[in-house]
Amino acid sequence: MASMYAKKKKKPVAKKEKRSLLGRLKRKAKMSKLKRMHKRGVKVTKPKGVPRKELSPKGKIRKGAKKVLLTKGGAYASYGKKSKPAKSFRAAFKAGCGDSESGSFSWDGRSYSCKRAKPSKKQKAVRRMKALPGGLKEPRSYS
Repeated sequence: MASMYAKKKKKPVAKKEKRSLLGRLKRKAKMSKLKRMHKRGVKVTKPKGVPRKELSPKGKIRKGAKKVLLTKGGAYASYGKKSKPAKSFRAAFKAGCGDSESGSFSWDGRSYSCKRAKPSKKQKAVRRMKALPGGLKEPRSYS
C-alpha cells in the first residue's frame, strides 16, 4: 500500500545541448576553413534535409582536396588519384581491411567501412576473358 505522503516522480526535463566554448571555437574555425575552400573552388556539399547546426566538420582536411562532403559524422574529403593523401588512404585501407569486406578502419580522424563496390559489366567481361585459355591476348596462330 502506497503512502499518502510518498514523493511524486518528477518528469525528465529536456536539456539543451550545450557545447563548451572550446568546442564552439573549434567548430567555427573548421567551418570558416571550409568556407575559404569553397571560395577557392573546392566543391563543399551537405546532405539534403540536414540542418547546418547538426553538421560536425570533424577530421583533418588536407591540401589538394577536390571536394568535401559535410555530414553529422564529420567532413569527408576526396582527393586526386595520384596525390599524397590518396596514396596514404589506400595504404591505410590495405592495412586496415586487407582482402576482407567486414569491419572498418580510421584515417585522418574519421571512420571508414571496408565494403567494396560491386564489379561493373565491363570488369566482369574482362575477368571472364582472362579466365579463358590464352587470356586477353590474340592467338598467334590458328593451327
